[in-house]
Amino acid sequence: MKSEVKKISILYVLIACLLMSVVLIVYINNIINYNKLSVEIVNLKDEIDKTKGENDFLRTEYEQLTTFEKINMPAREKFGLYFSDSALVKNEVLKINITK
Repeated sequence: MKSEVKKISILYVLIACLLMSVVLIVYINNIINYNKLSVEIVNLKDEIDKTKGENDFLRTEYEQLTTFEKINMPAREKFGLYFSDSALVKNEVLKINITK
């Protein structure tokens, strides 16, 4: 009995190496793209945090500027308007038309 040794064609070896190279290139490309997207996500999260901080600041400033004291004094000094408790009616909308 002779043992038969199969010879592997060099063409099959080259095709296998080529396929492995393609798979490796695709894998490395995916890792690079993943890292780029991770950096972009971090940058966008930082930008969102910065924008939230600005929004909080603007909301606080708005609340300070719309307090009764901030509105009452200029209304009294510039336009001669005075606040009266008897002029308020609950659940009604008051419209003021100014004509010149």
